[in-house]
Amino acid sequence: MSLPFSSQPHAPSYYAASAHPTPERPALRGAMEADICIVGAGYTGLSAGISLAEAGFGKEAARPLGQMMFEGAQIIRDRVTRYGIDCDLKNGGVYAAATTRKVAQLQEHKDL
Repeated sequence: MSLPFSSQPHAPSYYAASAHPTPERPALRGAMEADICIVGAGYTGLSAGISLAEAGFGKEAARPLGQMMFEGAQIIRDRVTRYGIDCDLKNGGVYAAATTRKVAQLQEHKDL
């Protein structure tokens, strides 16, 4: 079994032996615009997608998912502190925008 973005086979494991084959997914080409993009299909990504689908993708549905993201970052910070993990953790975050409309929205949030 191979990983979707790797030419290397998956390490021998129960997961590799029991996983369904990964479907072919062509690379995205050209410009794309989306209100929501979920990266990853772990518990948080799947929960986010299901919650958004159930709620109809409105701002009220997105707000708790955004809070989950920040809670996850806080959990990591707490564990680094609690267990004295020697790492290069930096407090802060990155807010990015891909369109001029999103840049304007970020500027409005900053101004608040």
